[in-house]
Amino acid sequence: MLYTHIAKGLQKLQIEEFDTEAICFEEITKTFGTETTEYLRANGSLVRTASALAFKTLTDSSKETSIVFAEKNITKHMTKTQLGYLLQIGIITKKKSLALSPRKNVPFMFVHKTIQEFLASLYIAMHQTDIEDITNAIKSVYCDADSILDMGQLFIFTCVMCAAERMSNHIMDVITCDMESKLHSISDPTIDRFSTHYFAQRIVLHGFIESVAN
Repeated sequence: MLYTHIAKGLQKLQIEEFDTEAICFEEITKTFGTETTEYLRANGSLVRTASALAFKTLTDSSKETSIVFAEKNITKHMTKTQLGYLLQIGIITKKKSLALSPRKNVPFMFVHKTIQEFLASLYIAMHQTDIEDITNAIKSVYCDADSILDMGQLFIFTCVMCAAERMSNHIMDVITCDMESKLHSISDPTIDRFSTHYFAQRIVLHGFIESVAN
């Protein structure tokens, strides 16, 4: 989907590429290999800045601004020219209907949360030297049994691209702690309070399956 958006955007704007940075080319090649990544590799800087925005917004402490965010939050990670490109090719969209005051603040969001999660995973894969900070950012937001399911797709995508042991360890730590707490507080043993833990374990399993497959 990301590949198609970039390809259609280049055709629409009648240009060959948005920008090129050698380091981005190398990072994307290491992550995906050389097949079916022509447009991603040729526009590495744009993809890289979009991935930084995706990760930073998904790990925002406020749920309200993790999916819908203001322009000032976007320009921390990219130029207005790059934002313009992402808007024109449809990876980021404007949502005037969501603005509290449309004339003052037009919010932005990725065209779909899956794209945002994929780009955030790409950011993790390309910044393995900063994995400690990345892990801490994830832990600060996805910190309990309710929120841990929200990182499911992010985790699975990350497993596809690179090792995700720290993320899987965090998931298991959270649900283990929550399970122990509930075991001590349950008065009626017939009440099922562990469905969340089951689904979280399934996420870890699917992540490892995808990792092996890729």
